[in-house]
Amino acid sequence: MFLSYAVVPVFVFTILLNFFCLYSPIGSQETPDLNFTTCEACLNSTCHTDTNGTCTLSQDNSTFVCVSCPSDGEVPQFPSEESCQQGCQDQTKECVCDGPCYSCVVSAGLDKSALVCDVPTLMVDTTCAVLPYGPPSASPGSDNVTTGS
Repeated sequence: MFLSYAVVPVFVFTILLNFFCLYSPIGSQETPDLNFTTCEACLNSTCHTDTNGTCTLSQDNSTFVCVSCPSDGEVPQFPSEESCQQGCQDQTKECVCDGPCYSCVVSAGLDKSALVCDVPTLMVDTTCAVLPYGPPSASPGSDNVTTGS
């Protein structure tokens, strides 16, 4: 056999890692944020123009990050706690923050110790002026947010 003994544990670890990521209860981290070196690049990105992502200033103030919280997935995500509470009407679910988004998830059995809330503090407007972070304005048709089952 030509395989090293180190290959088997790495292979098993990779399979287990994929399994845990696939069945993540929230999945905010599954939607990658897009990093840009300039404000204009962020504002011109498909993340901002097509999915209504918000261009934010990174914590080190050196790059721009497009944050998008998709509300149409299996577990809907929201850019603010307020919008999550409005879209999460099921009494068996609650809004929790994981990454830059809030998600409406089943309360029972949820391990909140693994969640890391990282909501941006600064954003830019269409002229690249830096402002305090606020969720993006609603786009047409966004009233039809589902809370999943």
